[in-house]
Amino acid sequence: MAPLRWSKGLTAAAADHVRDQGPIGGLEHRGTDNSDPARRASRYGRWIQGVAENIAWGQGKHGSPAAIVAAWMASPPHRETILTEGMRDVGIGVRPGKPGDRQSSAASYTADFGYRN
Repeated sequence: MAPLRWSKGLTAAAADHVRDQGPIGGLEHRGTDNSDPARRASRYGRWIQGVAENIAWGQGKHGSPAAIVAAWMASPPHRETILTEGMRDVGIGVRPGKPGDRQSSAASYTADFGYRN
């Protein structure tokens, strides 16, 4: 597969979502404004073919970027999202802390993937 391409628009959508999720005490694909990943991504570009999203948080060594990606790759649905052939663009949002606790030694992540014509 070709490498993923960094997307400014998907990065903005992912960053918005991970910040939105922080205070609620959990991670959901639906935003507090009831938006889904495609709606959030459309605020920053035109994603014709589709958008997919992975979300996670980890504490201590389990919160490192490498640990989060390893966890996604070990999870069949998350791995499928990352390896879907048509999803060529990616944006990552990260915020310190776990959902509901910004002060913890954790990190929360949103990865948005998309294909735009």
